[in-house]
Formats: sequence, C-alpha cells, structure tokens
Amino acid sequence: MNKSWLALSLGFVILLLGCSQQAQYVCSDGRTVADKALCAAAVSTIQYVCADGTTVTDKALCPAVSSATPAPVRELTLEEELLVCSGMPELQGQSMEDICIMGLAGKHKDSSLCKRVGKDRRVDCFSLVAQVAEDPALCEQAGTQADQCYEAYARNEKDSTVCAKIKESYMRDNCYTNIANMVGDPALCDKVMVSSQKDNCYLQMAQRFGDSSYCDKISSQSIKDNCNQNMKPQSAKPVPS
Repeated sequence: MNKSWLALSLGFVILLLGCSQQAQYVCSDGRTVADKALCAAAVSTIQYVCADGTTVTDKALCPAVSSATPAPVRELTLEEELLVCSGMPELQGQSMEDICIMGLAGKHKDSSLCKRVGKDRRVDCFSLVAQVAEDPALCEQAGTQADQCYEAYARNEKDSTVCAKIKESYMRDNCYTNIANMVGDPALCDKVMVSSQKDNCYLQMAQRFGDSSYCDKISSQSIKDNCNQNMKPQSAKPVPS
C-alpha cells in the first residue's frame, strides 16, 4: 500500500515538472514559449518601414530625419511654366499673362518666347532678354521694332555704344542725348547729327553743369540766348563745421 502511494506521488511530481518545462521562456514582448528560439522567430515577422525607406524590426531603430534637409523638388518644364502663365487676367490695362511670359523669356534667355506676347510688349521683352543675356544683338530678332529695342537696351544699361546700332536718325540722336544727360557725358552730344537735337543736348549739359561754355556750342541763336540767360552761378556749398 505504501509503495503504491509512493509510486503514484512520484509520477504526479514528474508530470508537474514536465508541464512547467514546456513554458519556461518569457519573450521580450511578454509571451511565454517552450523554446527561446521561438521568441526571435516571432519578433522577426514584425517590421517597420522608416521615412527613408529602410526596414527595421523596431521603430526606434529608424534613422533620425533631419528637418534641415528639404525633400527634392522637381523643377517645372518650360511648357508647364507657360501653362501657369496661361489665362492670367489684366490689371490696370496690363496683361499679367504677357508679363509672366516676359519673365520666363528673361529667366531662360529665350527670345523666341517674346513672339507669344502682345505687340505692345514685344520691344520690352526683346530688350529684357538682350539685357539678361548681355547681348544687344538679340534686338535684331525684334524685326521692325529693332531700333526701339536698341534704344531701350542703351537707356537701361546706360550704354551709348548701342545707340550707333539704331538705324532711324532721330531715334539714334535721341538715344545719345538721353544717355549724355543720364551719365553726364557732353562728348556724346558731338555724335548727335540733327542740329536741333544737338542744340538740345548742349542745353541740357549747360543746365546740368551750370557751365555757359556749352551754350556757345548751340547753333540756334534763340536757344543759345535762352541758355545764357538761364545760366546761374553755382552757389558755394557751406563748409561743414
């Protein structure tokens, strides 16, 4: 009887030990498994895709994303940029679409785009492209408006050498006169061919510098007299204390 009870008790203990050994590993996620290898197998199935595209088993392992590094931006094609300009309204009589296209022409140094703007803005467009490209010869593409383009280029760049490219004599003389007054160069008046324009150029120089000697270069007697009468001696500038 005692031997039977002892054998029965021993068998019961062995059964309990066998059951406890089947679940003796606790994984990092709290699960209990019979074999430690099963923990790793289960965890490896959980993956995270980081912002840079890498895949990790733990979200904390993702590399830090720097806020100072902006995402690359694709530049628009020229046709896409032109679509942005298309349909823009007029404002105070000015076509915003034409102004937008002119901006693109200057940006890309592409004078062919000037043919897309209205005739009243083409000279400005060709002159703008010529200035950006630093090539006044591009004004020739303005056709019958080439002289206006050269005049605008010379005025905006204060470059009197471009005046010589203007074919129409009155506009060429006006170009020299304007730049002479802008930069204060009386020698440019000598390049003016029409006498009335030359007289006007010298008159402006006399007024600019307060120098009556430029009045003597004026051929028209009435303009010369008027020039001399309006000459006033320059007042002495106060000496700073």
